[in-house]
Amino acid sequence: MASIVFPAAGFSKYDSPRDVAEHFAEDYIGFTDPRIGSFQQGDSRSGEVPVRPTRRGPVTTVLVRKMSDQRWYVIAATTPQIEITRPRASSRITSPVRVTGRASAFEGNVLVQVRRGTAGKVLGQAPVTGRGDGVLGPYTGRVRFTNPGSGRGAMVYLIDSPKDGSIWQAAAIPIGFTR
Repeated sequence: MASIVFPAAGFSKYDSPRDVAEHFAEDYIGFTDPRIGSFQQGDSRSGEVPVRPTRRGPVTTVLVRKMSDQRWYVIAATTPQIEITRPRASSRITSPVRVTGRASAFEGNVLVQVRRGTAGKVLGQAPVTGRGDGVLGPYTGRVRFTNPGSGRGAMVYLIDSPKDGSIWQAAAIPIGFTR
């Protein structure tokens, strides 16, 4: 279960993909009052759930999968405004981790966090800058973090609302730690 972002492998209490997506959006990412869309089935054990910060806000797509314990887990989250090139999902990282990709956000600002485990403890974070004009632009940066040396975690990318600073969009990929 190395590809899980949320909750901890073997500890899901979620019987529905919408429930796990809602708790991920609120408890892990930090959306204030997300609008949870309908589950869109991919195959017999996976699919996606659209999440919006407001009724008409942009979509963060939460990718979910039913694992062997017959419970639902989040395996990633995406948004069209953040493309992650490096690190790749399930990479093993060390500090500082180099991040690259493309993004479009208010004033180009994206906050990149390294989180430990599926509880989401932030080990380090740094801003990167893409473009702020509605067109994806390249970003690059390094995120220094307290390296646990082993175990699993996630890279989380956050775009804030220009209106009030709340979480507006997010992306997340699973990662592992190494020395």
